[in-house]
Amino acid sequence: MSKLNIRNDSYKLGGFFKKKGIERWLYFMCAQSDSTGEERSFFLELQVVNPYISPDKMSFSTKLKTEYSQEQLSEMLYSQESGQTVEAPSYVAVRAGMYGTNAKYISNYFKTKDLAYNKKKHSISLPGCYFSHSELRGKIELSNDDRLRHPEYYSAAGCITWDLNIERLIDFPAGYIKKGNNWIPTGAETVFSGAISVDGNVYTVNPKKCSGYTDKTWGDAFPRPFIHISASSMTSLITGKKLKNTCFTIQGLYENKLCAFIKILSDRIVFVQGKNSYSSEWTCTQMPKNDEDDQLRWSVSLHNKKYIIDIDIFCKTSSMCVRTYESAAVYGKIFKILESGDTSGELRLYKKIKKTVELLEYAKISNAFCEYGEEDSINA
Repeated sequence: MSKLNIRNDSYKLGGFFKKKGIERWLYFMCAQSDSTGEERSFFLELQVVNPYISPDKMSFSTKLKTEYSQEQLSEMLYSQESGQTVEAPSYVAVRAGMYGTNAKYISNYFKTKDLAYNKKKHSISLPGCYFSHSELRGKIELSNDDRLRHPEYYSAAGCITWDLNIERLIDFPAGYIKKGNNWIPTGAETVFSGAISVDGNVYTVNPKKCSGYTDKTWGDAFPRPFIHISASSMTSLITGKKLKNTCFTIQGLYENKLCAFIKILSDRIVFVQGKNSYSSEWTCTQMPKNDEDDQLRWSVSLHNKKYIIDIDIFCKTSSMCVRTYESAAVYGKIFKILESGDTSGELRLYKKIKKTVELLEYAKISNAFCEYGEEDSINA
């Protein structure tokens, strides 16, 4: 991992973002069940929200209750009439989840002052959890009673533990950097090794089969709408061979366009606003129901002067999670992300030659990580 990438992976929320900002470290990988051999896909996430608003306590802006005291009702009514915010979100969240059949994720929350950042090692420690550029260790759990008492946690009940080593093979350290939105693919192809346990069921992460990915997002909010597709496991449908040192990651919308970083064959292809001229089109739609299952389809098309890239990803809706976030800036709003890693699809890469195009690669994609999100009202 380069020194620049290590700096990119470090804690960033300062200045304006201390009281109006989010920072998210995302990790995606596949693993095989020790008992059945079944392959499953997983995510881990560390998120910091408005850390300096209430560093000594966790606060949530979307506390969902069925009963309120008269005093609480009066306070809520006054806040709505005066335009004031009752409470802004401020906490550190650790989330972990598994996609596929019986998909689930668990969330644990911590006070900001519980976060210990080591500048020399570029590592973050929380009670029971450790995150660095080379290691991930942790345990999060939530009882069913606590799940029912705290709907604002947006979490399933259960226990997930992990002990993983990380090696990032391909990165794009320039990323997309703007004042309000920043995204760095710190590991568009990442190798994980170790183990993950979900409710006592152990899964081994094989570095040769993990389809790993990592990135970092920080700023005042997630892009709206939010779309993400990344993959590093591809097989050429032209030669029949697995494509080595090949990956892509796409995210947006940034300035009304998708950004993309692609490493395929010997080329690194970048689509970033302000750095080159290009067009991007995308859709995320539900497919007509078939005999198997409902499916979602992500479609992306990117064009610049030299290349055309078309990507289609398909995912069974039954394999997906709906991850829910509080808005860091707008009281009473939540942000839902529909996502999965249990996916398949195709990639086509064309090179423009005068007025014609040449197909450079046509590949099958497996274990792509996909997300789609939009903001919603908590009262909707």
